[in-house]
Amino acid sequence: MFWRRVLSVADERIGGLYEYEFAGNMVEMARVISVEDDDMGIPHVRFRSVCCGGNEVADRGPRLLGLESFLNQY
Repeated sequence: MFWRRVLSVADERIGGLYEYEFAGNMVEMARVISVEDDDMGIPHVRFRSVCCGGNEVADRGPRLLGLESFLNQY
């Protein structure tokens, strides 16, 4: 799939840290790596995800979500 850089308001979010709380004491943290359009023009967010809860930390690695889904989640 072809990816190209998107220059938009979303660029302000690059490097941003977002959090999502779930399952009571679990927190997923996402740091934005890039915001890009796919070849259909749909913006996607590439981010690194880490889950924390109690004494546990799990690196979920790099992930990719559509911009709209990312903003709804975080």
